[in-house]
Amino acid sequence: GGAADYLTKPVDVDRLATVVRNAVSRYQLERENRELVEKLEEHQRFLQQRIREATHDLAEANKRLAELAIRDGLTNLYNHRHFQERLDEELKRARRYGRRVSLMMLDLDHFKRFNDTYGHQEGNEALRTVAELLTIHVREVDIVARYGGEEFAVILPIKGEASEISAVSERIREIIESTELLLGDDQVPHLTVSIGHATYPEDAETRNDLIERADEALYEAKRRGRNCVVAFEALPPEQWHAPGNGNNSRPRGTGRAGARREAGTATPEADGQLGAEGRVQSPPEVLAQ
Repeated sequence: GGAADYLTKPVDVDRLATVVRNAVSRYQLERENRELVEKLEEHQRFLQQRIREATHDLAEANKRLAELAIRDGLTNLYNHRHFQERLDEELKRARRYGRRVSLMMLDLDHFKRFNDTYGHQEGNEALRTVAELLTIHVREVDIVARYGGEEFAVILPIKGEASEISAVSERIREIIESTELLLGDDQVPHLTVSIGHATYPEDAETRNDLIERADEALYEAKRRGRNCVVAFEALPPEQWHAPGNGNNSRPRGTGRAGARREAGTATPEADGQLGAEGRVQSPPEVLAQ
């Protein structure tokens, strides 16, 4: 409508035809415009959906990439670097809330002999089996990592007393010892593991000290014949001290961690060589333990 479409009487037929044509044309234009707007809105919704999907896919890819960066390539456990970060976090949380943190160090016994007997592929399968057993038989709050070579670590946050850690360690030792490894030629060897553990704050107050003392307890388990569990607090009094016991301190560096420092190999990366997937491969002197 509008003033341009106003008709006067008597009606002029030509004028009427022009007005009708204009009305039809305007209607068609408006319909086409609505259809175009609808198509544009639909396309915009499509693009927005694609952007949301692409953003989600990118976030998932970044999440997977971040997860790969903290995982061991062979066992899919947390790697050594992430273990150090998580232990720091748990110790900070324990200090803030007045709790305890136990650290369990595990080392497969005579693993070099196992590799020499059954081959490195079966050795890798054995490492994966142990990693799976640890993951299954610890609590959800516990943190399992591959420390390096055939050595594993478990961080156990504790709200109450740490008295049950030895029992937990013994249960894990028994589970690993009783697990049969089915190899390609139907051989069924059994692995054993030596375990040492220490607890914050009774045995150590810093991350490095806690690692060293759990490692020293593990070294003592090896010395006692392997396939056993040793708590740092159970070492002879002349070999250890609780924090704050003055001059009765145990000389630092008497365990395997100390031996690594003396040899200039304080980290798994220095203990062994990095394989194709960035995994630590322990040298013969470490595997022989």
